Amino acid sequence: MRNSQLFDHKPKKRRLRPVGVAVVVAVVVCAAAAVYTVSAHTPLSQGAQVASVSKTKSTSSKTAASHVSASSQALTPTQIAASHLPTVQVSLADAVKPLWVHVQLSTQNVVVYDAQNRVVEAFVCSSGSAGNDTPTGTYTVKDRGESFYNPKYQEGAYNWVRFNGSYLFHSVPFDASRNIVPEQVAELGEPSSHGCIHLSMDDSKWIYDNIPRGTKVVIE
Repeated sequence: MRNSQLFDHKPKKRRLRPVGVAVVVAVVVCAAAAVYTVSAHTPLSQGAQVASVSKTKSTSSKTAASHVSASSQALTPTQIAASHLPTVQVSLADAVKPLWVHVQLSTQNVVVYDAQNRVVEAFVCSSGSAGNDTPTGTYTVKDRGESFYNPKYQEGAYNWVRFNGSYLFHSVPFDASRNIVPEQVAELGEPSSHGCIHLSMDDSKWIYDNIPRGTKVVIE
């Protein structure tokens, strides 16, 4: 590099000593490094930081919501109804009599309480479908039977317990050959009956065996 490139006046021609050149180069390198360091490590402004965090939270929330949505869509009606069942608080042997039965149509649950309103048993059910609605109100358990068959609907059921006229608690329906209909089992947890309260075989047998005549039934 010539002196005329480094100075405005023209001194005698001579070469820079190696040490001088090294110093100039070092200064230029240090200055460049300082500019890079400040640029690379200058913190975001408060607004930029908030925007960055908000975007991260928004993305996380959307991801979580999509997982919940996908999980909910994967559940069967029976599983959804079962998720609303209350925890049993007292055994039948220790329950204070009389018992009473609560049918919650919104959750498709049947819950049996003792006289102190403690949960004795809780079941998933299927109430009446649209146009065949299960009547709401307070009723009393009447007679019962091991099974019945209705030619009109070409189906019957086991373990029926009457609570209001032709409205019964009973098992999921069976066909003309007395075989349980698999589709009816799969529909437990959603309204699908002609107005009666469908229960699994085991749960209908529990009602049949343990809910005596005169027991209060509340449907809402």
